[in-house]
Parts: sequence; structure tokens; C-alpha cells
Amino acid sequence: MSAAFVYELPLGEGKPYLSENKVLSHIVGGWEISPVIRYSSGTPLFVRSGSCEVVGQFGQGCLVGLVPGAKPFLQNPNDFDPNKGPVLNPAAFEPLDAFQPAGSCPTCTGVFGYTGSGPRVLNIRGPHYQNVDFALTKNTRISERVNFQFRAEFYNAFNYHVFVDDSNFNISNGNGGSLHTDVSDPSFGQWSGNVSAPRRIQLGARLEF
Repeated sequence: MSAAFVYELPLGEGKPYLSENKVLSHIVGGWEISPVIRYSSGTPLFVRSGSCEVVGQFGQGCLVGLVPGAKPFLQNPNDFDPNKGPVLNPAAFEPLDAFQPAGSCPTCTGVFGYTGSGPRVLNIRGPHYQNVDFALTKNTRISERVNFQFRAEFYNAFNYHVFVDDSNFNISNGNGGSLHTDVSDPSFGQWSGNVSAPRRIQLGARLEF
């Protein structure tokens, strides 16, 4: 869900409240608030294995399938603690040896050219995303043709912290997301270190004429 709107406070000249006194009207009038609200459920995960080799000298990421009946999460992705270990359960995904080329090691069970049984995107989701930005704007009319505008902009206004890559709302580590999703990586299922950006405040002013 994404929503944005602009609301002008009903104060000052020409408004229902505090319009009688010209000095006070000049101070309290002309204020606007403009929030941008975004809430989204977790992005569908795509899990890969970097150990797959279709042709000996070339590498290829395999599409990893889920093990029937296994639970993919060890923790709730929306309330997980990185200090308690990984979010994803390695045992819930195809075993690593399924992706090794035949003959590469005595214990490997894979077949040369095997690229996995999973879909491109799995039907499980990573952490959700929530964010509220808003701006406070004060327009002060100096003359009929001249207006002074002051703006205070608040990004992540309520300082939410969620385990996503704030730049592209992605949870896949392949694109700098919040979870390691390569089953051949010893850190599979763990937090990658990315988190949504903290609150930022920007002030600005301009003269319009």
C-alpha cells in the first residue's frame, strides 16, 4: 500500500480558525503537512545455489527447491533477532550435494547438468516493509507576487527499523538485500547486515516570485 496526500491546516487568513488577528494569522497560517506512507508485505524470496556447474569450467546458480514438509523459517522474518541465528532453515532446501557435478567428490549424489527443482521465485516471503515520510511546509505571502516557503522534510519520520535493503526494498542478498539466500554460502539464511535507513531530516527555504 502506498498513499500520499497534502493537508493544509485550517488556520490563518481565509481559514476557519485564528483569522481575526493579522499578525497571529501571518504566523499560524499557510502550514501544510504532506505525508508519504508505504506498507508492503515481504518480497517473495528467490533462493539459489552458487555451487552448481552445468559445464565444468562455467558456474551457474541453480534454482533451489523446498524439501516437502520442512519449515523454511527458523525465526519469524518480521520479528527475528540476528543474535539468535539464521532466519532460513538450511534443512528445508535441497541438499548441497544435489548441485555438485557428478564425479567431483565421492559423497556427491548430483547429476552433471542438474539445475535444481525449485521455481525462479519461491512462495515464501522475507521481512515486510513499512515507512512514513512527511514534510511540513509554511507558505508566507509577502506580497501579491512574492511568497516565502519554508520546508522541513522527515524521511522515515517514525524511525522504523526493518531488515530490508532500503534502496530497493529487496530481501535477496544477491542484490544487497537483508538475507543471505545462496544455500552454498555458510552464512545462508543469516542477516546480511542491511537494514532500513534511520530517520533523516532536511530543512530548506525558497523565495517564490
